[in-house]
Amino acid sequence: MILDVASHKEKKHLATISHAFDIPSSDAPVTEQTYLDPINVQTKYSKPLLNLFLDVVLEPMYEQRLERHYQIVKEAVADPNHPIHEIIASASPPELPTIRVNPKVGRNAPCPCGSGKKYKKCCLTNNRV
Repeated sequence: MILDVASHKEKKHLATISHAFDIPSSDAPVTEQTYLDPINVQTKYSKPLLNLFLDVVLEPMYEQRLERHYQIVKEAVADPNHPIHEIIASASPPELPTIRVNPKVGRNAPCPCGSGKKYKKCCLTNNRV
């Protein structure tokens, strides 16, 4: 779970707090379950916000609810027959066709490098174009 904290009044980012429901392995870069996200910029408010998160949000009863929700989501993702997969697939935009910047060069066309040779005898084998 990632919690981004922002100041509404000042309209700026204050902290990014991460909480892992699965206990990190010993070789993981971060071994705590709740930590300030090292990828995102933190501010002078980050540590106090982290402490507030630990004291208030991770109150045992609320943490149990969050963990149960996490388990439900994890089970849904692991089950290929779960209806959520159909919902996600239908919500995904269709794959767009590839748009070439330069037109495709035919094998027998003059090589675009300007050598005067056919493309198949010049840059096709060298992959220079």
